[in-house]
Order: sequence, then C-alpha cells, then structure tokens
Amino acid sequence: MKTFYKTWLVLFVASMMFNCSETEEITNNNERRILAVGIDGQVGTPNIPGALDENAATTITTFKELDFSNLALDIVVSPGATVSPESGQAVDFASNGNKYIYTVTSESGLSKDWEITVDKYVNPVGGTWRIEKLEFYWDDWFGWGNSGVLPLADKLPQSAPGVDDIITFSAIELVDDAGIVYGSYTRTTGADGQSAGFINEATGKDYSDKFNRITGPAGKWQINADGTVTFTDSNNAVTTAKSIETIDENTILIKLDPGPQTWEIDWGDYFGNPENALNFAWDVLYTLKRQ
Repeated sequence: MKTFYKTWLVLFVASMMFNCSETEEITNNNERRILAVGIDGQVGTPNIPGALDENAATTITTFKELDFSNLALDIVVSPGATVSPESGQAVDFASNGNKYIYTVTSESGLSKDWEITVDKYVNPVGGTWRIEKLEFYWDDWFGWGNSGVLPLADKLPQSAPGVDDIITFSAIELVDDAGIVYGSYTRTTGADGQSAGFINEATGKDYSDKFNRITGPAGKWQINADGTVTFTDSNNAVTTAKSIETIDENTILIKLDPGPQTWEIDWGDYFGNPENALNFAWDVLYTLKRQ
C-alpha cells in the first residue's frame, strides 16, 4: 500500500478516536465502516459515507485499462473489524454492473453491507476543441436589470477573434499518489489566424487578467482530487475552473473565475458604458466544441 495511503489512515484513525460521535455507534466493539478504499491508477479520493445510518455506497475511478472481472481492491476497515471479500482479494465487478457488495463485520459481530462501484475514468477535457462561444456573466446587484450572460465581444469587441481558437488537451500524462491527474494543452488561432484582444479601446483599460483564460500557446492542466480543473499557462498564470459541464458528447462548458470585481460604476451612462458590465463579471464561460 502506498506511503501516502498509510499516513492518511494513521491520521484518520487517530482523529476518529478523539472525535467520534455517539450517534455513529463508534465504540470499542461495534464500528463496521470502510475507512479507505483504493485501486491501481485511482483518480481522486472517493467520498466514503461516515455515519452508519447513511447510504453505504461509494465510487472509485481508475484511468488504467483494468480487467473489471478480476479486480482486487485495497480496503481499510474499522479497527477490530473484518471485511468480506478480504482486502486484496480479486472479485468480479464486470458481471455486477461494475459494482460489488462488501460486508464489514465489527468485533461484536454486527455487520453492514457496503456497495462499491469502480468506474473507468473519463477525462472531461481530453481532445481537441474549438471555442464556440466566449461569454461572461455579470451582476452589479443593484437589481435594475444590468446583469445577465452576454458574448464578451458585445462589450469588448477586440475579444471576437479568439472565439474560433483551437485548444487541444492531451491525454492523461501522470496521476500522482494523491490521485491528481496531470496533462498539457496547446492553444492556437482559428481559421481567421487572429488572436483575441482584451483592451477597451474607448478607455485603454486592459481586461486581460479578467477574461484571457486558458491562454496559449501552451500550458498544463490538472484535475484535482475534488474534481476541479486547474490550468497553468506558459507564464505560470493559474486559473481554476469553477465547473466543467458536459452539454452533449461533443460540447462542454467551462466556467472560470475572472477574479475580483472593481465596484466601479459610471452612473452617468449606467446602461450604455460597457465597463459597467465588464467590471462586474463573476464568471467567464467557454463553450468548447469537439473537433
């Protein structure tokens, strides 16, 4: 078992000994929980239920090509408890819809079934994509209708040439001991051969830091243990996606954080000055189409 896994278990068990809840029946003899579960090539950390009265089901994912009819999981259970099938024993997940029931029995003889699902990891960003839409959501919270989702080019025309850019995310290049997935990416201009600009020509204000995200020509991506995706460009500028939504099999929506709002409002031209919206951007929205 990996060193990080053992270290995590020692800390976890120590924490349980000093912070146990009576409602979870964590006593010397009755506890019958799965504390940790792992598999070769595991991605991320599985969400394992804590209280005994919760739905005892968890899912782990792996990026490796494994024989699902002959999988051996590493399983750690409550001190003094036993698990059947045993940790390290190969079982057939394939014939059970990639699921298997493990039974944990406490020292006192109480037992509980735990349903574990093993899934093949699907990289949500892998492949080559064309930027189909570059939008942003803004809201100044004054409640006068100056809010919504618009194409960025409506308020920042120089950004329009970037809408057809091509972003290629590599296949998985590395998964570390913490289950974090790493890869690289490139970004090139689209059919127009032009790059986006982010300067408001009327004022000279540069909005690159707010809206120029997943920048080229190359960079790195990583999928963190909590499922968020972080992009680091060639200048070591880092941005983390708030979410990645699969629209359909060929379309994804990446929601990125544009950073803090400036709270500067042109009250003399409240609805007409584009910077009133740009300054209050809360999300940058990339809609990508698979190529």
